[in-house]
Amino acid sequence: MAASAKIPYTNQQVESVPTSLAKQGNCSTAKDPDIFFGETKKDIAEAKKYCAACPVLTMCFAYALANEEYGVWGGTSARERQLMNGKKKIVSPEVRRDAAALREEIKKGELKVREIASKHGVDERTVYRYKKKMREEGLL
Repeated sequence: MAASAKIPYTNQQVESVPTSLAKQGNCSTAKDPDIFFGETKKDIAEAKKYCAACPVLTMCFAYALANEEYGVWGGTSARERQLMNGKKKIVSPEVRRDAAALREEIKKGELKVREIASKHGVDERTVYRYKKKMREEGLL
């Protein structure tokens, strides 16, 4: 049996960072962009200073609340967004890409379940669960 990886079933597509955030955000002027992904209180506080007067703060916050599991976005830390989201776990872009690739492989129908599982590093049960969910959603 293939090594097991955790890929939750999701139909969420990877949402790119809006261009206006990347171009107009105060974060684009930071000398050290890594502070936005720092884990110390000092780094988080410094990153939030950039956010305080940012012209796209509201848009950045809305994007981050739905899409970003790590870093300071929209004036909030990862922990703050996690608390705001309650039990809802953000599905990271990496997981969404993995899930999309797995769904595409299933749609093609060229490989057996065992081969799909092995190729994507999941167990066969995961592939069967995806197939069932895709049939329920009319995707197969």
